[in-house]
Amino acid sequence: MDQFSLIKKLNSCLDHRKVIILHIEWLDDRLETIYFEPYLLGWNSDSQWTFLYGWYHEKNCLNFIPVQYIVSIEETEEWFSIDEKNKVFFLLENEKNKVIKVNSEVHLEDLTDHDDDETDDEDNEGGEDDEENRPDCPFCKKEYDCEHLMFDYDLSFGECKGGCCEELNELKNIMGGAFVKLLSQKKAVHFSDHYPPDSFKDIWSYALETYKPRKKVICFDYDSFIQLIEHLIDNEIDEECHKFNYGSGGAPGFDSAMVICYTANPVSAYNSMATIIKKYIEDIQE
Repeated sequence: MDQFSLIKKLNSCLDHRKVIILHIEWLDDRLETIYFEPYLLGWNSDSQWTFLYGWYHEKNCLNFIPVQYIVSIEETEEWFSIDEKNKVFFLLENEKNKVIKVNSEVHLEDLTDHDDDETDDEDNEGGEDDEENRPDCPFCKKEYDCEHLMFDYDLSFGECKGGCCEELNELKNIMGGAFVKLLSQKKAVHFSDHYPPDSFKDIWSYALETYKPRKKVICFDYDSFIQLIEHLIDNEIDEECHKFNYGSGGAPGFDSAMVICYTANPVSAYNSMATIIKKYIEDIQE
């Protein structure tokens, strides 16, 4: 994963406040997979490198990870919280190797060298490209964010950018919660050749592969999840939906690959999909 994509993904993880799994390749070629609770993404002005700071589960301590050593990131379903009572982040002081408290009002841009402004401009230009190419609503002809917007999903970074994002996440949580329960109870599941759809099976396979019994967490396959949603829209639900792909999915700093969906009644469409997903989960246990 290149640095632009990595930093954007890390920012998303900070926003979500989820425990993440980092795949690290150190300078001595050691490979390591660690659980990490990211508190802060910062910039070391002395040695000019970007780091992720947070709770390092394997070492049971606060620590920092140089971003350039991170190969890939997986976001788990396990939540964590900052010290809300004292309203502090944690930050590693440059040379003294100790934890200091930083007021929670500090923003990422305050910690980042201003030489990066040009890069930020490039990122913004990419966002503008996305907006220019984004299809209008076929129901009301409005440009964006109307009552018919079901979701506007960034395929490059696995993020819901608009529409009923909470409802989309709820569908994910229905599956994730059910899969954790099945795995923790060691229940057998059964699939036929053509049912449920392959995207559903892929989500289950990845959950099975990444399940951590001690923590009772899984890694969720977001790519297969959005493929499942597209399958339900195209083949299963009765509501009229219009789905469009846009954006080039080019290099970071340029536009992402996006999929947008409009429907006459988004809430009804999500309720239909929730019913179908629950039926899938029920049927594989029989």
